[in-house]
Amino acid sequence: MPSLSAHLLADPTWNPSGTRLAFLHRCLDRSGGERARLLSCDPDGGDLRVLAAEVRGAPVWMDDDRLCIARGRAVVPRPARLRRRLVLAAAGWRPVRRRQAIQAGLWQVDASGGTPPSLLLPGEGIGSGAVRPQGGWLALGAAADARALRTIRLADLDGDRVLAVARLHAGADAAMAPIPRWDPTGRFLALDTDAAGSRQVAVLDAAAAVTAERKLVA
Repeated sequence: MPSLSAHLLADPTWNPSGTRLAFLHRCLDRSGGERARLLSCDPDGGDLRVLAAEVRGAPVWMDDDRLCIARGRAVVPRPARLRRRLVLAAAGWRPVRRRQAIQAGLWQVDASGGTPPSLLLPGEGIGSGAVRPQGGWLALGAAADARALRTIRLADLDGDRVLAVARLHAGADAAMAPIPRWDPTGRFLALDTDAAGSRQVAVLDAAAAVTAERKLVA
């Protein structure tokens, strides 16, 4: 059985003004599966806060006060049932653990930890994103669907629009959800694809895609 002391800190990232650092705390559960939670702290390591549990992928700062992160269908105990289980466990009985699912998708997280995470975009396989240098848009990667295609999305940080701007062949690494990368002007996205049977880098004119107002196809 894997040791619960197998811990790893990963994916550190600064907020835009450099006043907070966010990172993941990864560990193994009793079944050997990996679990991760999102933490943040001051540059000197002080004011450590746990912001979200059961996360997937790297955190992305939307601004100094908000992050977004992918979460999967991991589960957590219901508080009432947890209390009942602890009482029964004290009496020597070990019931089957019943848990409540967390909805898969992209979640917004309050950097202060003052409010619970909120669901921005539901869906399986949604990966981490990259905020446009000039702000306003978040580019999102995704794992492949049943047709081995990845949908690249743009989410409007100032509204509720989500646009499907590209669908690319995933190739052998269909389970991966790579992050699109913005150029410094905020017009183009660099993406990877396997459309021709070998790894390639594609460049997308994101500004033109937004102008075309392509609506998300579920």
